[in-house]
Amino acid sequence: MLTVMTAKICNFDIFDFAQEFIDYDYYEEYDKNKQYKTDPFQHDFGKGIKTYQYELHRFHNKLDTDIKLFVVANEFIEEKENIFDNYYSLFCII
Repeated sequence: MLTVMTAKICNFDIFDFAQEFIDYDYYEEYDKNKQYKTDPFQHDFGKGIKTYQYELHRFHNKLDTDIKLFVVANEFIEEKENIFDNYYSLFCII
């Protein structure tokens, strides 16, 4: 099961989903019959092979009677230890 990352109220008649997801390499309307990977994966969405993780974004109208779900491929960046944190901690007294 994918985790809902955002939930926004919008007017579907004028809302521009392409503009909303411009910073992502890939997005599509959620398909309940499709199996989406929940773990990070490598794929080329036209910008070279990168590691991605799918996220679910929920949009609904003001009365919450109409809902649209979109899946985006968000670039997955592992948190790595910052070598400068250790370096500067040697010289700083807290």
